[in-house]
Amino acid sequence: MAIRVRKLARQLGRAPEDLLELLKTLGLSQYNNANQMLPANAEDALRTAVRAVPPSRPVRRPPPVRPPVARPLPAQETSSVPLASETARVALERQALARLRTELEAATAQVHAERQSLEVARASLITEQAALDQERSRLRIALIDAEKPREDDETFLAFMLHKRGLRGMDECERALAALAERRQLRPIIELLRCDRPDRVMSVLEQRLVLVGGSVPTGLPETLAAVAVASDRADVPGGQDLSRGLARFGEILMLHGLRRVTVVGGRPAWNKTLREGLDPRVTLRFVSNPADIDATGPLARNDLCVAWGVDKPVPASKAGRGVLVHIDGDHLLSLLTGVEEFLRQSAA
Repeated sequence: MAIRVRKLARQLGRAPEDLLELLKTLGLSQYNNANQMLPANAEDALRTAVRAVPPSRPVRRPPPVRPPVARPLPAQETSSVPLASETARVALERQALARLRTELEAATAQVHAERQSLEVARASLITEQAALDQERSRLRIALIDAEKPREDDETFLAFMLHKRGLRGMDECERALAALAERRQLRPIIELLRCDRPDRVMSVLEQRLVLVGGSVPTGLPETLAAVAVASDRADVPGGQDLSRGLARFGEILMLHGLRRVTVVGGRPAWNKTLREGLDPRVTLRFVSNPADIDATGPLARNDLCVAWGVDKPVPASKAGRGVLVHIDGDHLLSLLTGVEEFLRQSAA
């Protein structure tokens, strides 16, 4: 509880002015009036200081009826009063300086630790930057080598064809076609290698079609065809392709699927499908599944065929139509896959 300075002075047997001076020494200079209230912590600090410091002023008490004869203090005792007060003040200042020194040492240690951490991070960044610069140089050299004309590298077929006297891609293609027609590529096919197998496989998968029999005349002009056994074919051969497309259209009509959307697949087959199906079947092609988001759900769709897509098409995108996923991107996989799905659904 709070106590007034004047009341505390009476309890301690000290003059109020003496307590106010001690409060200043303790750093509590805001208490400068004997009528002010002291909180509990200030009271405790003041009581402790009073026990250590003798009074510097006599207590003013009302004179008694018979005032006693005051005995004068010896000169030594009188001179010790301000000295004790100064000693207490110095002791308090020494304690405050010790606390400041401790705080300063802790702050210095923290700054030193942070500086060391920054130095470690800086060294790590320098090492990482050096590694990035080295990798950048390596990639730049690799890019220069990759862009170097094949005609300057004797390990490439283009160099050998040019060395033989051929110029331009047209002459090179005709030379290879002539060799293949006379079956003269056989001695060198197994000797050929490539530095970009991904590009070679892309051409073989996207531009070469395997036909199960005679090559049909209705194949897209952008595709090169080769006859193989039917079990390895991408499309049926000759008249089988026409019959397969006609049968596919009949199956769709039989199940009432007149509005069909094909998502994915090879764009090269779009013309073949349009020309080979029953004209009553309306075909719509979406090359990229992500484009469905732009066109909205296929609300008026009877059948949605996800043809060789990487990720499944959500059923919500097919609207009210039937959704079927077909593996592979060849025409035969589409025809047989949809037919098998409809047969199992009807069973």
